Parts: sequence; structure tokens; C-alpha cells
Amino acid sequence: MQPRRNSVSLSPPPRAPQPFIHGPGFCLSQGPRWHIDLQPWAGPARSLEEEVLRFLRYISTPQIACNHMSTDSLATDSNPAKKPWSVCLDDRFGLAHQIRNKQCRLYSLGLGSDDTQFEVSMANNGCEVHRFDPSVKSAHILGSQRLWYHRLSIDWRDPHPAVAAQKPHGNTRKLGTILNEFGHHKIDVLKADLESAEWKVLENLILEDVLEQIGQLTFEIHLHWPGFEIRSLCWFVPFPPQGCLNSLQQT
Repeated sequence: MQPRRNSVSLSPPPRAPQPFIHGPGFCLSQGPRWHIDLQPWAGPARSLEEEVLRFLRYISTPQIACNHMSTDSLATDSNPAKKPWSVCLDDRFGLAHQIRNKQCRLYSLGLGSDDTQFEVSMANNGCEVHRFDPSVKSAHILGSQRLWYHRLSIDWRDPHPAVAAQKPHGNTRKLGTILNEFGHHKIDVLKADLESAEWKVLENLILEDVLEQIGQLTFEIHLHWPGFEIRSLCWFVPFPPQGCLNSLQQT
């Protein structure tokens, strides 16, 4: 029996090739009006090996160059971060200008991580930072002048209306819903570390055109196949990926 196709790919950051990987999952949402086309199989054998080789070739070819890639933003702290997070500060992408003028906004989506060096650095350098983490003890906490913590988790769908009615202050929302509730129309940087939930969330951002409101995207991606797991970071939109993420090429 041939394996059923289950492939999505991402483009690389503008530097040496990295083993950051696409994730599983069919790129069809549950609603009849939601649909993202899949690419054809990578080869006639329709094998996992062909899919992986295509993906590795794809991420080895930079498609967007960044001359001023900043790891962990503008941090001057000598303590290394647990995970490297990067933003592009080339003038043509506008983020450096937004930071200089204290008009930058960053959303950070996480699940209980205590590594906030990236968020603290961005806040210290002029960004309004909102970190969403369901493990936060209070609904909203002002950690510093520009750094907010919110007891909210970002999902690919809002709660069912019946459930929402019973829990009017529930802590799960789509990102688009959060933007509307907060009155924000633009995110300069979106950082996400969602422990495999990033695929459905990213699909929702594509389908509802929320990506139009995001300047740069940096996130950890996870891929799980039997006996095979890859975790790594990718960053810097626009990504022109295959499969489910192919829609990003149009943004």
C-alpha cells in the first residue's frame, strides 16, 4: 500500500542550509469554504524518501536575502538564549525603522517556556511586546514598561459558541480574534513556539488572511514521523513553501 501524501515544506532563512522541517497533516480545514491545495507527489514512487529529498533541496536554496540578520534581536546581554530567534533589520522591511521610532509591536505565542530573552530584548529596544501563554497566573500582567503577559492561548479556531457562553472569559482564541479584541491592526513580528500546534495555527492565518497583518514571522517547527523527529527554527517571512504553506508565497 502506498503511503498517503502528507507533505508540507518551508523555505530556508537567508543563510547556510539548516535542517528545519515541514510538518505532517493534511492542508484541508474542516469548513467547506476552507481549502489549501496540495502539491503533486515529489516522484513516481510516492515515497517518504522522495518527499524528504525534495524538502531538503528546497530549504537549501535561499529565496530572500537579509543583509542585517539579528539573532535574538538587539540583545546586548552576554548570557546566550536557550533558543536563537532572529529578525531581519534591513531597511527595506521596515522593522528597524519601527524599532527606532518606538512603533514596533511583537506578539509571542508560547506554551510555558521560561526563555523570554527575545521578548525582553525587543521590549527594551522599543517594541510593544505581548506574550500569550496559558500558564500565566493572572489574566494580564505588565512585566515592564513595554512587556505584557496574557493568560491566553492561540488556537486555529475559536471555542464553540455553546462552550464560549459557559466560559465567557475562556483563554483560547484565534489570532485574528485576539487582534480584533486588542484593537491591533498590524504585528511587526510574530514569534511562535507552540509544540506542534503551529501547523493548524499557521493554516488558519493563511485561510483568514491574517498574514497580511504580520511583518516578520519567526517560529519553531516540529515534524513527527515514526522513528523520525526534527525540531528546529525557521524565521523571516515571506516564506514560499510547498503544500499547506504554499499560500505564503502569495503574501
